Amino acid sequence: MKPYYETVFELIKDDPVLEKVFVVNRVSSTEIEYSGFNNGAIELAVNIQVPVNLFKELGSDSEIKQYEDCIRNAFYSAIKGDENISVDYVNIIPYARSTEQPPDMNSGSWQPGFFRMFISHKNENKTSASNLKIALVEYGISAFVAHEDIEPTKEWQDEIVLALRTMDALCAILTDHFKESDWCDQEVGFGLGRNVLCIPIRHGKDPYGILGMHQGIMASSDAHNMAASIFKILCKNDLTHEKYISTLSNLFLKSSSPEQANKWLNLIKKVPNLDKAEVNYIRRHLQDEPEPIIYDGIVDNVNSLFRDYGVDEYIIEHSPKLNETDNLPF
Repeated sequence: MKPYYETVFELIKDDPVLEKVFVVNRVSSTEIEYSGFNNGAIELAVNIQVPVNLFKELGSDSEIKQYEDCIRNAFYSAIKGDENISVDYVNIIPYARSTEQPPDMNSGSWQPGFFRMFISHKNENKTSASNLKIALVEYGISAFVAHEDIEPTKEWQDEIVLALRTMDALCAILTDHFKESDWCDQEVGFGLGRNVLCIPIRHGKDPYGILGMHQGIMASSDAHNMAASIFKILCKNDLTHEKYISTLSNLFLKSSSPEQANKWLNLIKKVPNLDKAEVNYIRRHLQDEPEPIIYDGIVDNVNSLFRDYGVDEYIIEHSPKLNETDNLPF
């Protein structure tokens, strides 16, 4: 269903309320128990999570139902011609910020909220892999390095497979003996089979087989330079761009300090192929996340981004101050 979400958003975005309600990364679909109707099509319910404060603004149950019907009609238009699926229900569901991102019980090795990068490497390159992992943190990337991230008490094979199943991308440090390792070769094959981006790092060996079709980079003695190169690839590649930019945007929106907020915002400004829709996403959700936008200096910084992309600037609405000399009844 995900390919249809953007189409639905384009159909309803002219309504300012629906534009705030329908946020793609808060939309999910579940299959309804098969009933035999709809000529065998899979019947789906679409669930849209919205912040509690926005949910309250939507009005009565009947008004919310009208919004749900509008979105369901948009889905009807978006999937027209696809006889395999049918959207029968749309549910707008309130959530509290504390429960927006429930912990992922299947990804204990990943840093929450970060982009997930699996680093495939031979044991003799574990220092290089560890240094790269540290450098990638500055780019909002959580890296899985097997010799560091697997607890001794756990079945290490299961942990590697779990990381492979939940990664967003993979990079392989290709040395002369990389191909001789069954694990390294299979890790890359796993990534290619899942159609995730696999980045070859040439460290004495050129990419081979299907891996040779992917954009690679030359190994460097400076892990920070390597991390910067990976950043550029993630931004430009179609397999990772959307997920990575969404990750950086949410890291900014959920920052807990002005230093952190400026760090992520300045990184977003370096994205070479950022587009107006992605900047609009940040603008639309500033009101959902009161931090970090209340910090001094953040408003000016984020508004400079908005101006560059023709997006309306953000203005903090200050509550009027009570004059101490006024005697107001209670």
